[in-house]
Amino acid sequence: MINNLCVNLESLEDTRALARVFAALVQAGQTLRPAGEDATLPPAILPAAPAATLPPVRLLLFYGGLGAGKTTLARFLVEGLAGGENAEVASPSFTLCNEYPTSPKTLHFDLYRLEDGKSDENFEEALDALQGPNPPLVLVEWAERLCLCEQDYFPENYLACHLTADGNRRAATLALPGKDRARMNAFLQELLQAAGLAACPPESEAQNPQGQARRLNGSSCCNVNF
Repeated sequence: MINNLCVNLESLEDTRALARVFAALVQAGQTLRPAGEDATLPPAILPAAPAATLPPVRLLLFYGGLGAGKTTLARFLVEGLAGGENAEVASPSFTLCNEYPTSPKTLHFDLYRLEDGKSDENFEEALDALQGPNPPLVLVEWAERLCLCEQDYFPENYLACHLTADGNRRAATLALPGKDRARMNAFLQELLQAAGLAACPPESEAQNPQGQARRLNGSSCCNVNF
């Protein structure tokens, strides 16, 4: 089974499209907020049947260095949620956490200034809230700095996104390592296809020896170790 999917992001619109895919995972079975042509996914992006039987993804972990595009992706994602038009999304580098008035409520963490392996009380409270009746959406930049012990408290389904940058081009390697991995991966691939983003395994996981999976426009897929 292919555990990771790789998507090349060759423009800002590609990044926006990926954020809308993430919004669909967050709102599994629901309709995205209509906010003009540039903020609305095609109807096929929300296939009702599989979405209705899948749990929403409420924890998204963003990995990647400075300038990889973590905050931009988070901003586009928040804009795709109900109430997103009232959110002023910025990287909470100094405050550690920003809260946005979306539905579900969004908690946006930036752990850049957190010492490796150290725990944070606010993040622990957010993990507790994910187990409650009205879980928020928790976005985490610099997830590399999370304390390993906190992984024991992750929800059953979550998304990990490793971003890399090469000049103006970016790539995202996606993993859904939760309980419903097989069904969630199939749903994710369907969403990506509907958004016009072709996904392939990283070359280390490619099914053919040459790793020749191709993006829709013909360029080769990224090779990211994740």
